[in-house]
Amino acid sequence: MAQSLRINHDISSLDGYVSIQNDHRHLREPVTLRQDRWDALAPGELNMNLLAQNRIIGQSRGPESLHFDVLRTRIFAEISKQNWTKLAIVSPTHGCGKTNVALNLAMSFSKQSDSRTILLDLDFQAPAISRLMGMGNGPALSSCLLAQEEFGHIAKRFGTSLAVAGDEHPADLQSDLLCNQKLSHALATIEHVYQPGLMLVDTPPMLQFHDIADITPHIDCALLVIDAQSTAAREVDLCERDLARQTNVLGIVLNKCHESVCEYQVL
Repeated sequence: MAQSLRINHDISSLDGYVSIQNDHRHLREPVTLRQDRWDALAPGELNMNLLAQNRIIGQSRGPESLHFDVLRTRIFAEISKQNWTKLAIVSPTHGCGKTNVALNLAMSFSKQSDSRTILLDLDFQAPAISRLMGMGNGPALSSCLLAQEEFGHIAKRFGTSLAVAGDEHPADLQSDLLCNQKLSHALATIEHVYQPGLMLVDTPPMLQFHDIADITPHIDCALLVIDAQSTAAREVDLCERDLARQTNVLGIVLNKCHESVCEYQVL
């Protein structure tokens, strides 16, 4: 089993902290292969007002993004050591903040210009990444999994080191979208062609849909996001045990937690 992280974090108030033991600040060696394919991705434009409204602050180089930058550093130290490249962001139920964590981590990773990051929204029942980033309507990630569109036609590139793909609206035939063969082929193709240093995957909530079992065979590790105000201890235990049977549990993020009253240690 992967080494665990101890993470305390308050996304809503940014009063939390991240406890780490090592501070590795260097990412992988610069990736030069397939640069033409990466550059050919349609450029997206960050709407800073919309990002602020949706509490997406990981792109900032100021103190407000410190928590996500430290979390990024701690995560990258572990996945680099293990040679992992695909990280799923999961939660027990909707409303825990997994999509917010996924977006802010992606933004934080994107500040490392010598490594590419790809963020995929696989929560097809309730996709949110496209809306939160203001990407608008267009070819969807679900069409890529159905082999109707190429990834290069549906993803948007933000800056030089981040690409994002998702659906604007809930997709039909979700169970078919996440079947092993289609998902495996899509992820393998994306990784081969675009060679990201990290692929972040936003997933459906574990206790409300069974789809995580279709996703975990194709990722290297998972980060569990829980809500300090509403997630029950039994839900945390159930999700952590279930995840540990399917993939490497990288750690747990305790969201919506004030340092003065909450502390969570990953075992």
